[in-house]
Amino acid sequence: MFLDKHLKKINRYGNTIYSIGLSKKEENLFEDYDFNYFKHSKFLPILEKLKGSFCIVIICENFELLIVDRVRSRPLFYRSVEQKIEYSDSINQLISGNNDLNMSSIQLFKSSGIFLNSNTFVNGINQIESGNYLVIDKVEKSYNIKQYYAYKKSGSETFSLEELDNIYNNCIKRLIEKADGKKICVPLSAGEDSRLIVKKLHEYKYTNVLCYTFGKKGNKEAVISKKIAEKYNFEWHFIEYDKKMWKALFLSEDFNDFTKFSLNKAGLPHVLDFMAVKEMVNNNIIPKDVLFCPGHSGDFVAGTHIPKNLFDFNKYDFNILINYIIYKHFYLNDIEGIDDLKKQIISSLNVNSKTLSPEQYAELIEYWDWKERQSKFIVNSVRVYEYFGFDWDIPLWDFDIMKLWNMTCYKNKLDRNYYIKYSNKFIKELNNSNRSTLSMFKKKGKVYLSSIGMVRDIYKILEYYTHPMNWYSDGFFKYVKHYFANKKYSINSKVANYSVEILCNSDKEDKL
Repeated sequence: MFLDKHLKKINRYGNTIYSIGLSKKEENLFEDYDFNYFKHSKFLPILEKLKGSFCIVIICENFELLIVDRVRSRPLFYRSVEQKIEYSDSINQLISGNNDLNMSSIQLFKSSGIFLNSNTFVNGINQIESGNYLVIDKVEKSYNIKQYYAYKKSGSETFSLEELDNIYNNCIKRLIEKADGKKICVPLSAGEDSRLIVKKLHEYKYTNVLCYTFGKKGNKEAVISKKIAEKYNFEWHFIEYDKKMWKALFLSEDFNDFTKFSLNKAGLPHVLDFMAVKEMVNNNIIPKDVLFCPGHSGDFVAGTHIPKNLFDFNKYDFNILINYIIYKHFYLNDIEGIDDLKKQIISSLNVNSKTLSPEQYAELIEYWDWKERQSKFIVNSVRVYEYFGFDWDIPLWDFDIMKLWNMTCYKNKLDRNYYIKYSNKFIKELNNSNRSTLSMFKKKGKVYLSSIGMVRDIYKILEYYTHPMNWYSDGFFKYVKHYFANKKYSINSKVANYSVEILCNSDKEDKL
């Protein structure tokens, strides 16, 4: 067992419990449960009461339990060595000279930023996936993975906007309880999710809030972010990005160390707000006990990733689903091992039917997205805060929010229709101009024009100068070369390539 020193230790009934992320109320649930008489069916009601981000390790006389939350926000890893299970919250702690790189997983990671299923970059070392826990039987010297949660549709009800508002209110109350007076630091953009958080913090009169945004000077996100922060009288900071900063970052030891730190949690390094946090640390803008609070992934649970033309067809072939997942999520670099990729996706979905209804098709799209992209790519961005030694919370992944959105029909979730109705009624400050008729017309026109080959190429090439993050730092001609080699070239493509280089070089040194 190799666990981080930040995990809290509790002794109860002769058992030892290590945890992080639990509230005091949630900790008491484990203190009152005698795990010497553990049964899966009796354990589920306890897990149902855990709302947020956590990992838990329970050590008993005859068995051990390793539990991750519903989005794997605090990962745990394990390996089997001579009929013994070793585990840690860092892959590096489990690597030995006998472990080889899992090149198949690394190649798929290069195209997606994700280590699929329970795989990591090392053969023989696995991760516990979202909504799962590992049971280690010390008597039988065996282990078993059990799933206690899956992000799947649970009904077709239409809940009221008031019910939805009450759920959001409760999750913000839990955030405030966790913060306990500490400064809450919100990366505030022009999107609904982060704006929802600051609006609710203002409603509950929590004033110790710092908002920040970053990117090219004068970018739209920054302009709107500043207006919202000023409206609520919250502290606001803007960190300007330029090409020199990006170039210096990619050449720095800091970035090299952060890449290794993120990979040790089996995730792609998230660099977009790395420089912003680093600048705020260097300039003493944020205290050491600040609680970071990003808006992940309010848009996803509300239906953003469901195809807008879902009900244009009465049925879908299963192969169309596989190809859709590949198209949407495996674009950072060219795919190597397409047959292996398809097998892994099929294994992940665990579906027997070859024909799907629109509802089944949408459910599987969201399920795979939750299990792989959201849990291992989007949520993994919190590693930035951990790298600098800060705590964090992701309130819009609250279990009650997930449950409620999974109760409604897909027609309510298409294009976030119900979420937009909610914001129109309860949070008028969220009524972005980008939902107006004129702006929607402009947006559709832009999408249409960018779909035309030559126009698309010109638009993407001009991004060298216009991108709001200003990140293309290798020079114009090199950027054009990269773009025509990979039409979906992005900052994450570059980071994925750099990460794979680090992994392959580290193989000679055994550890990252």
